[in-house]
Amino acid sequence: MLVQAVLAGDHECFGAIIVRHDVMVRRAVRRSVQSHFDLEEAVQETWCLSFKRLSDLVQPSRLAGWLAAIAVNCGREQRRRIDRLVDPLPAVELQTPVSENDQEWLWDLVRSMPEKFSQVLSLHYRDGATYDEIALTLGLPRSTVRGRIYHARRDLRRRIEEKS
Repeated sequence: MLVQAVLAGDHECFGAIIVRHDVMVRRAVRRSVQSHFDLEEAVQETWCLSFKRLSDLVQPSRLAGWLAAIAVNCGREQRRRIDRLVDPLPAVELQTPVSENDQEWLWDLVRSMPEKFSQVLSLHYRDGATYDEIALTLGLPRSTVRGRIYHARRDLRRRIEEKS
């Protein structure tokens, strides 16, 4: 019934689908990712994709299995993205506290970058926005946001190495 209601235009019913299946989706994603941040990214992507593709669901009675398959795929894709990322900063112990001066120095470097790079880095790392949220804010495809963050991090690493 909820699937038909959402497809009929009652998009608020999708919230009930999320409430009903969120634990299962999180379990399916958790098998592929380790950090809480990556889990949240993949869960958010699962819900976005399932909402967009709900009309592709042939048998609404199989909603849970369909969602689980999307969640597993999103978790695996998140894991692949993590595995492809190159750490942009010099090796630093994560437990080492960063002073405010060091943070300001780093953000000064970010502000000196081309706007398309500084904008996505600030939104993602300073404001905590997800790729999907940045894409929505800037009116860009998610893949463009992901690419800009990748290139911005690479450029930032180069700038840090030049300053060192």
